[in-house]
Amino acid sequence: MIQFLEHHGVAARHEPLKTTHGDGETLVGSAANLGADLLLCGAYSRGRLQEWIFGGVTTHLLAETDVPVLMMHH
Repeated sequence: MIQFLEHHGVAARHEPLKTTHGDGETLVGSAANLGADLLLCGAYSRGRLQEWIFGGVTTHLLAETDVPVLMMHH
């Protein structure tokens, strides 16, 4: 993805993060701290009951970040 974006004139970089399962707060905070213009990520889904009980990173990102998010559902 980085090579694709750079080929089209977009300055992009990969920033690995250590997170725990379902840790959307770390992603949102890191994007803000880095001054990110766009966050690219995969979107995975669980059943509605699991999502309601445990929450999810996808839902957290959509609700809590001011940075534009581009997701791909797997």
